[in-house]
Amino acid sequence: MTKVKLSSKIFFLLVGFSLCVGLKAQSTINYDITFRVHYLQDTLVYIKGVYGDKDIVLDSMSMQKDSTFRFKKNGVHQGLAVFATKNINAFTFVLDKDSVFSIEVDPFWNFKIKGSRENDIYFEYQKANSDIRSQERSIKQSLKAGGNKDSLSVVYRDAERAYSSFVDNFYTTYPQNIMTIIVSMLKDPLIPKYFYKGDSIDMSKVDTFRHYFRIHYWDNFPFTDQRLIGTPYFFKKFNTYIDDITYPSKDSLFVSLKDYIAQAQKQTGVKNNEYVRFAVEYMIRANKNIPFSDREERFVCAVDLLDSSDYDVFLPSEIEQLRQMASKVRPLLPDNKFVNITFNDLNGKSHSLYDQNHAFTVVYFFASSCHSCKVNIDVLEQFYASDKQKYDVEIFAVDLDNDLKNSINFAKERLFPWIVVKSTNDELKEKYGLDIPLTPDLYILDKDKKIINHTPVYKQVAQTIENFVPLQTIHK
Repeated sequence: MTKVKLSSKIFFLLVGFSLCVGLKAQSTINYDITFRVHYLQDTLVYIKGVYGDKDIVLDSMSMQKDSTFRFKKNGVHQGLAVFATKNINAFTFVLDKDSVFSIEVDPFWNFKIKGSRENDIYFEYQKANSDIRSQERSIKQSLKAGGNKDSLSVVYRDAERAYSSFVDNFYTTYPQNIMTIIVSMLKDPLIPKYFYKGDSIDMSKVDTFRHYFRIHYWDNFPFTDQRLIGTPYFFKKFNTYIDDITYPSKDSLFVSLKDYIAQAQKQTGVKNNEYVRFAVEYMIRANKNIPFSDREERFVCAVDLLDSSDYDVFLPSEIEQLRQMASKVRPLLPDNKFVNITFNDLNGKSHSLYDQNHAFTVVYFFASSCHSCKVNIDVLEQFYASDKQKYDVEIFAVDLDNDLKNSINFAKERLFPWIVVKSTNDELKEKYGLDIPLTPDLYILDKDKKIINHTPVYKQVAQTIENFVPLQTIHK
């Protein structure tokens, strides 16, 4: 019997996540788990799980006549799960190869496990962590109360040494326990001394270091262990790889994803294993129809992956539809030159985008009757008033309202200090092949009218230009 009180750190890491299981999971088990929680007054509880980035409730359970809850469900993915009430996540447990077992929790948070060695070991780890965190809190309280700092520090160091010894022994004794695997796979790759100058990375080798770090980022990850995709930690690691480790460009992202896929395939010996399928499906699902440059680059990159290999994720008809969507987005990715649109203003005067000779041009699509276009428009106006001269920026606005009366009335109501021309989305598509289904929509262009960023958020105009100017200076 083990007594467990999860520390706040472990609670948020292991319990605070809302978890779920994916419908197309491959590593599944038919579970029959009995829970008895003596302190619990709720008669309805939930089991939550995780699969990649997806969160759902696996099942709900009503209290039975003998005061137990029974989770009996087929096809559940292995990983971590949460026993939860309506208001709290009570505790986390392991869904492993043991399919029939029981967990009993007494009023003092003592856990008694029957039929699952994996969970017995897992809760042993939690108890050790709970004990050291409890002692840490107690020492802090004693210090606040005026306790002897030196003697308390000695007590804490002894406890830390004992805990460190425990976890080292735990990892050695139970190398396949899910906690050992999680701790190992979250470690950064080992960095050779070659990259260091003293205690820090040698800045003259920083580019080589970043490349090394990226290609070795998955060294500690066992793709053969399908339980990990059923924990929050896999997606946390994957998301860091995409958002922080990979250079933010379509070409870099394509290489990073190919490297990830190659490593997953090499370890498992299975071309379309779970980790490969998830990455391809997620990159398309999470970035499709999101009007931001970085998300559009990710979407196009993922579609290009589908063209390079068959990952058995989408039907042929779905792939063709995705290709068509990517073909519309591709010309509007960063570094591409924006089309030279030309329209008349409400006075009949013609204005051409390429006639705007400035360091930056913002192409601003809006509709006079569009409520969301008017929300926070003062942010754009303030930026134009304060920084037009500073950054040499001009705004080329296109009113796409289908009703000319709306445009005329709005022009009287709001006198913009920049160029405003009149068109419709249908005319825009017919003349230039541009489709702007939602407004507001903004493209920030450089002096050569190449796209720097695409965003529907006004404040990102200033952020984009402010960030771009130093980069221009660096790369001159």
